[in-house]
Amino acid sequence: MTEKECRPPNPLLPGYIATGCSSFVIIVLVVVAFWNRWYLQYYWHRIKKRFKRKDKERDPERQPFARPRRPRFLFDAYVTNSDADGPFEDNLLVPLVQDKLGYTVHTSNKDGAIGGSKADDYFDAMDVSKSVIVVFSNSLMKDAWCTFQVDIALMRRIESKGKRNIFVVVMNNTEMLLANKSYACS
Repeated sequence: MTEKECRPPNPLLPGYIATGCSSFVIIVLVVVAFWNRWYLQYYWHRIKKRFKRKDKERDPERQPFARPRRPRFLFDAYVTNSDADGPFEDNLLVPLVQDKLGYTVHTSNKDGAIGGSKADDYFDAMDVSKSVIVVFSNSLMKDAWCTFQVDIALMRRIESKGKRNIFVVVMNNTEMLLANKSYACS
């Protein structure tokens, strides 16, 4: 080999390799975080709520003199549905459950926000509701946010050891063959 053919490698080559590898890892982490963004928000919400509760327990000035008894649940049920099923919820389901059966129902359409973000509102509404009513339809199965809500409702039912109920209302035109298998467990 001649001297021209046998030259030392580029001294910046390890830097190029490190930059390329770290860029690839960062891109993969960002994509995975985007796909699981609602689950990350859910677990972040739980962590915030746990620390907020511990802060109140530690600070003696925040403790009331006499603890008033307040109900654990403000609502009997929270309704999870797709935006496309809003007219069914507003015109048929909620009047039936509230007026004829006498239960209190929280809906994101009418009752509005409880906490801060959309995800925090949903988690807080789940905390103050005994049960979840899922309006199961084709549009619910196609919407990623709605399927996430159903997954969280199922997780909360498991965490409560079956004390929280999930009621499923199936719309007439729903293609049940397209349904996810996890929905059959509810």
